[in-house]
Amino acid sequence: MNKTLIEKVRQAGIVGLGGGGFPTYAKWQNGAEVVIANGAECEPLLVKDRYLMENYPDVIVEGVKSAMDATGAKRGYIAMKDKYKSAITAIEKHTKRGNIEVVRLPDFYPVGDEYFLVDKIIGKRVPPLGYPTEIGVVVNNVETLYFAQNAVNGEPFTHKFISVLGLVKRPGVYKVPIGALIKDILIASGVKESSYRLFMDGLMMGSDCTGDCVVEKTTSALFVLPLETAHKVNPSIPIEVLRRRAVSACENCRMCTDLCPRYLLGYPIEPHRIIRAFSYNLSGDVYDSAIRMAYNCSECGICELYACPMNLSPRQLNRYIKSAYKMKGRPAAIEERREYMTERAVPLGRLIERLTVGDFVVNAEYVSEIEPECVEVSLTGYVGGDIKPIVKKGDRVEEGQVIAESDNEAGVLFNVAHSPVDGRVVSIGERVRIEVV
Repeated sequence: MNKTLIEKVRQAGIVGLGGGGFPTYAKWQNGAEVVIANGAECEPLLVKDRYLMENYPDVIVEGVKSAMDATGAKRGYIAMKDKYKSAITAIEKHTKRGNIEVVRLPDFYPVGDEYFLVDKIIGKRVPPLGYPTEIGVVVNNVETLYFAQNAVNGEPFTHKFISVLGLVKRPGVYKVPIGALIKDILIASGVKESSYRLFMDGLMMGSDCTGDCVVEKTTSALFVLPLETAHKVNPSIPIEVLRRRAVSACENCRMCTDLCPRYLLGYPIEPHRIIRAFSYNLSGDVYDSAIRMAYNCSECGICELYACPMNLSPRQLNRYIKSAYKMKGRPAAIEERREYMTERAVPLGRLIERLTVGDFVVNAEYVSEIEPECVEVSLTGYVGGDIKPIVKKGDRVEEGQVIAESDNEAGVLFNVAHSPVDGRVVSIGERVRIEVV
């Protein structure tokens, strides 16, 4: 293990950029036998990771090497879809010699789920409710490794890449400062309609946002959706309404279970049993079993946005259960992989058609870097807890300067934020607002 590399990544504030936001140094510091770079980008329409692999293959491969050096891993893999021909060619030019291999993936959703990747690449399954590190595997998103390598070279994490898609004149990949306001991105990309719905990160697993939201470290995409399409994406339904709908409409057809990616891998989750147990207020072992199963849900959204013929929402129920109930006992053991696992995988093209977003498919092309007049860097939402500002109102700051960090307490995950611009601190609340000077 190389503790120097781990400390550089820690001080740069690198986190998981596939959406999880877990501090990268904390993954690396426990060591590993295998490092997997996740370039699957399985959410519909996203193009940012493919752009990075096509245009910065040397940096990503060096990032994998640094991760291997830091963790002591002997093998490295870069996983991407087989259809990413240009990215595969670019990456393989830098992996001809050595112990890093490109893995080609099928084009289905959610092929980027780390449970699937680990099983696909090394033939082992992550324990239920567990993490790949428990079986000696570190999985990092390719953008994480890109910025981790920059950190190894002494650069703080101040900017990131995002996909901007939908009803915009200039769709594609943008480089933006962390803390950029969404409304500034809308101006730069050129919104084409007056009425729309904003959606951040992914059509399947993302969330609504407004122009006053900001780019976080984990932000991967901004979607500007037409209103007639938006209702099909990640709906939000009150739990009591969901329960009543399930009582009146659930046919117990099992489609939510038979297409569930975690179920197909052999994990103990059957959404149709969960939704019936809670819809009819069943008790005892059936109730406790439903709670245990819900904790295995990855919240990928296949059940509610693709599988259910009655438009019910098992995923939202699972999310509610995990927030409201404690699991009793241990999760059930993993079973054999379902023999029809491949046949029931959801093709990404079919999912795009179901969501009616086919008109927004674009190539992985870079548009521009956005340079706003002000940024608002979040102090909340970090894995491990909020961070505290070390600057005050009126301070002048330089790009790359530390402006907030975690309390230095034993056992607390460390997070840090840097100013992405040269400017002046004008206010501090849940965000540090900096105006460019």
